[in-house]
Amino acid sequence: MKDRYKNPEIITMLNDIKEEETAFHRLLRDTSLYENDSLLYHYNGFKSYNSLIAGNVHQFMKRDLNILHQNTPSVIDGLDDRLYLETLLTAHYKVEPTERLREIPYGYNEAFQTENYTVLEQITPLPPAFTFKEAISKEAFDSLSYGKRDQVLLSAAVMEEPNLPSYDLETLYTDTRSIEPEDAIEMRNVGLNDDGYWTTIKPENGAFVFGNPFYGMGAGEVLVTVSFKEKNFWIYTLSLNQKHIRNNGEKNIYNYPRDEFVFKIDTNHEKINLSFTPGQYDIQKIEAEYQPYEVFDRILQQQLTQASTNIEFDNNRLSMTVDPDGDEVLFVAVPYHKGWSVEVDGEKRDVQEIQSAFIGVPVYKWDEKVILTYRTPGLIPGMMLGMLSLLIIAWIMYRRKKYSS
Repeated sequence: MKDRYKNPEIITMLNDIKEEETAFHRLLRDTSLYENDSLLYHYNGFKSYNSLIAGNVHQFMKRDLNILHQNTPSVIDGLDDRLYLETLLTAHYKVEPTERLREIPYGYNEAFQTENYTVLEQITPLPPAFTFKEAISKEAFDSLSYGKRDQVLLSAAVMEEPNLPSYDLETLYTDTRSIEPEDAIEMRNVGLNDDGYWTTIKPENGAFVFGNPFYGMGAGEVLVTVSFKEKNFWIYTLSLNQKHIRNNGEKNIYNYPRDEFVFKIDTNHEKINLSFTPGQYDIQKIEAEYQPYEVFDRILQQQLTQASTNIEFDNNRLSMTVDPDGDEVLFVAVPYHKGWSVEVDGEKRDVQEIQSAFIGVPVYKWDEKVILTYRTPGLIPGMMLGMLSLLIIAWIMYRRKKYSS
């Protein structure tokens, strides 16, 4: 299998990116075929088997934000081109096969090309650490639409028990339109049966074609949420504008238990093409939510003023300089784990979990140097216990040898 990860073009390309930006960053290569691509090519990515991912990150990706991944607990797979999340999580680079790249996405420029790939870099990347002046509760966050959740994650600390001024949710902006199956400008191989289920007529895929209610509007993201359930709990595949999700049936232990899916499209998509494999379906909701990129630009410029500087990172240590105006919370785009400890100007502080899965550190006016250190929980007691066990075994062997002689 390792031969798959010896592509000289990819190795050279990744080395060139590392030379271009030595600071901590992540890279999106969602078109790679293998889940552990980032581990074997040695870059910070967004694709992996879940056995290698912390449970809080799993929940952040699949539940809190409902990112379009394979519908199994075992795999996480990219960010579905959602710019707010890419910026929050330091996706400073994207790698796309050149033959499949139709246009450069908003917020990115072309960095360079290789024979088969185009490397894109964020025009204005956020560093992996910056502060929040305001906060909202996790309960309030969970009540928001997916588009507004994306915005909040860049705007305010999300905490179980907020201890900062409350963030004004009225400043968030999205436009949401409900879409009914009857609104379709075209239906193919589908009809409504007497039980109220949309049913494929022939043993072929059924489809609805809707007009995109935000087509031609200013640049922005459109998140299409589809609540969708197969009557007989069969395996099915749901597709929207050439993005696909396969539900393996409720009886499959490897199937992720959800019936609501979010697909990101753009305002230049004239139509929403929703198709599905043969079956009987309860379509509970189709909803399109638009968030203009001018809102993203405003939030980004604000957070850049609160960015940390002099960030240094190695295997288990992260340090930076902060300059808070008052009581704030430092966000660090590294998953929270109880193995992290922190010192601020030599003083120990508690590490908090914010934004559902990431490191938060309380900082105050005049704070400057923040150092985070990771130590595997139980490592030192485990090593001491191991050494004691070896000593006991050695003593037992010595005694046996002594008495046998």
